[in-house]
Amino acid sequence: MTADVVDKVLFKCEGLPNFNQFTPQRIEKEFPVLLEKLNSDFNDIETEFSSLIINENLDWDM
Repeated sequence: MTADVVDKVLFKCEGLPNFNQFTPQRIEKEFPVLLEKLNSDFNDIETEFSSLIINENLDWDM
């Protein structure tokens, strides 16, 4: 996911999370960082697609 941003204990990508690790302090600290990273990544994707569309370089058969 975004291992460089948040602790893998809360955001492991397999199985069920260790729910007792979800404390208000950790959520308050880590969730905003994760949301900011996801928003930034999404904006980058939108920018890339916008550029491809504007340049008529979007090819679905790639």
